[in-house]
This record gives sequence, C-alpha cells and structure tokens, in this order.
Amino acid sequence: MRELLIVAVLIAALVGLAALLLVAWETLFYWGIVLVAAGMVVGVPTGFVYHVLLYRVLKRRSKLAKGWIWKPFELHVHLDHRDRLSVMPWAYVGALGFFAVVLGQVLLASAIFKCYVGT
Repeated sequence: MRELLIVAVLIAALVGLAALLLVAWETLFYWGIVLVAAGMVVGVPTGFVYHVLLYRVLKRRSKLAKGWIWKPFELHVHLDHRDRLSVMPWAYVGALGFFAVVLGQVLLASAIFKCYVGT
C-alpha cells in the first residue's frame, strides 16, 4: 500500500511540474510569494506554541532529553491521549505552514526558471 502511495505522489508531482510550464511566470511568482508569506504567518507561531506545549508536558514527566528541540517527534511516545489532544494539533498546523512555505518556494523557483530561461 505504501508503494502505491509513493507512485501516486510521484505521478502527481510530475503532472504538477508539467502544469507549471503552462502558467505565466508572473502568476507563479505572485502565488509563490503568497504561499511563503502565509506559511510563515501560520507555521512560525504554531510551531512555537507546539514546542512550548511539548516542553511543558515533557518537563512535567521528566522525559525532556538533551537536544529534544531538534527531534521532537521522537518524544511523542511520552504523550498520553489527553496531552496528544492538546499538543498535536499545533504540530499539524505548523507542518501545514511548513508545507505551504516549501510549495511557495517551488513556485518561486519555477517562476525564476521560466523568466530567465524563457520557456
């Protein structure tokens, strides 16, 4: 099942990249800036809140490991159901913001490529 998902994602990425060739570079540039800005506005504050909440839970349980901030997902096993309900939504929204930033950067890179290469 995982392999099917990987193939579907790769096909969608190829179709998406081909579709980028049909869009004017100005449009790609505009939407790239919008996505990067929106992703930063959403992702940075929610990521901060997620790290603060995770820190509080782990500190209370004495499960705070050195360097936890660089690999926080490894410590999710120490969260009970109630803590997951309060901490994890912030992680998911922060990840969505990060995805928006990355997608915006792909659009910006495509716009720059189209502008200077002239495709």
